[in-house]
Amino acid sequence: MFKNYLKVMLRNLKKSKGYSFINIFGLAVGMSCCILILLYVTDELSYDRHFPNKDRLYRIHTFSGIGATTRHYGHTPPILAPEMAASIPEVEAATRIFDSFNLQGRDQDRDVEIRDVFLADPSFFKIFAFGFVRGGPETALADPDGLVLTEGTARRLYGGQDPVGKVITLPGNPPRSVRIAAVIEDVPRNTHFHFNGLLPSSFLRDQQGRPAPVLTAAYFCEVYGYFLLREGARPADVERKMAAEAQAKWGDLYKERGTERTYLLQKVTDIHLRSGFEYEIEPVGDIGTVYVFAAIALFVLLIACFNFINLSTARSANRAREVGIRKVLGSRRKQLVRQFLNESVSLSLISLFLSLVIVTLVLPAFNALSGKQFSAAELGRWPLLLGFLGIILLTGLAAGSFPAFLLSSFRPVTVLRGKFSSGSRNSGLRKTLVVVQFSISIFMIVGVLIMVRQLDYMKSKDLGFERDHLVVMPFFGNRRDEAMAARLDGLRDRIGQNPGVAAVSFAGNVPGRDLGYDAYLPEGGAQENTVRAQNYWVDHEFVKTLGIQLAAGRDFSRDLASDAGVAVLLNEKAAQAFGWGLDAVGKRIINVP
Repeated sequence: MFKNYLKVMLRNLKKSKGYSFINIFGLAVGMSCCILILLYVTDELSYDRHFPNKDRLYRIHTFSGIGATTRHYGHTPPILAPEMAASIPEVEAATRIFDSFNLQGRDQDRDVEIRDVFLADPSFFKIFAFGFVRGGPETALADPDGLVLTEGTARRLYGGQDPVGKVITLPGNPPRSVRIAAVIEDVPRNTHFHFNGLLPSSFLRDQQGRPAPVLTAAYFCEVYGYFLLREGARPADVERKMAAEAQAKWGDLYKERGTERTYLLQKVTDIHLRSGFEYEIEPVGDIGTVYVFAAIALFVLLIACFNFINLSTARSANRAREVGIRKVLGSRRKQLVRQFLNESVSLSLISLFLSLVIVTLVLPAFNALSGKQFSAAELGRWPLLLGFLGIILLTGLAAGSFPAFLLSSFRPVTVLRGKFSSGSRNSGLRKTLVVVQFSISIFMIVGVLIMVRQLDYMKSKDLGFERDHLVVMPFFGNRRDEAMAARLDGLRDRIGQNPGVAAVSFAGNVPGRDLGYDAYLPEGGAQENTVRAQNYWVDHEFVKTLGIQLAAGRDFSRDLASDAGVAVLLNEKAAQAFGWGLDAVGKRIINVP
């Protein structure tokens, strides 16, 4: 029977080439858009789900209140995770991750640079399971000077050689050395943090081997803490115990600083889409964006389905005689319904194959637009295969149901006498579908136009500084280190000698990039007057280099020693928030911890 249905379908496609092309190509384009969006959505939803114990992995985050000002940090004080793990029985293991840095040194006679190196506790591999290429999780971070490399970084530095045991000498007085202890698989793309190397937190120690004070700091939030809870442990119980322990251990410290602190747990699988706290370890996504894209995919697929239904019902008269003859010859209605549903599902399958070709061709452009790194091989992942099956069934059954039941309902006598007219039977539905189809299209077009105008606004908006001909080069180092500061001054002078360079400046960050917020009080102000604001460490050439116009007051001056570490430039919005306006010159603000 299926073979007979297939023959009839192919004959109809061959007979109506124009209709067949419009129907199949229209479905293919709609499916292509849906598949691309499905790629994006499934990737966003897959973050951190590759860890075996993902349902028991939690990150600690900090809720801090100072007067009327509240802040939500993605990180915690360094001492918190180990202290809580030792005090709360529900915690099976805990680890900390310190902010990434660049490791620069020499391996024998060549310079070595490894970007994005984390400091982590030896228990890191109990929390996060990574495959080991060389070495093992028990000894990887046991040596205070042991360095763990990712497979890609090891290949870049040492080619096909075994890097374990290689020594990298770091500059310093005295110089230090790290020994490569293990190599792990590269960090998957869909992980909320990425690194190229790991050093143990015990690497932070003085010349006598004592742990650095930063490892035991109890107030300032500087690390990312993670718990692996025991089977059956309830996060709410752990949070209550953390609150009691924190109050007992550091309550006086919080009171002294006028702060209220609460430490909460967040599932690791929720970090990428349901977080967005200050000082995230990496930029995160937004679950709202995922919902919007999923809705767009559904709308596009609905438009393709409606188009299929309209075309099928529009040419129903051409199939009416076929239905009449089949019924005269003994075909039952359920057989006709099965035939037409089979045709629509088969057309969906053909459209899917064509859409996969289209997706493969446009994937590079989609990667550039979305910032992802999808490859054609990812179309074979099982979540996507299930999605493809769903698209075929949804499109085939939804788009083919009405034509199937409509065509199978024709009366043979009426059709064969030539008195059948399709217009009166289905014009109402077709008009409704056309209205809905155009409404969805108009809605999406308006949304696109709004987005285009927003992007144009972002590109043309006056940002308060001259961005044309401005080049930003990443540089890693401590600007407040005196030796480093002297080197930067010399580097600035050398770059400034280039006739094509008008001005050079060093700054702690790029304007507009989120650094998190600090709390400030106007001198003599009450706690309720606290203002949250970002700050940037910059040099004396910053205002000149970026072409920033001063509304009042003066720029930093090298001739005034009092400017160093004390003088501050406020923008107009900050001055208004403090209640001063342009009269802010000469006023003082206090950084509230």
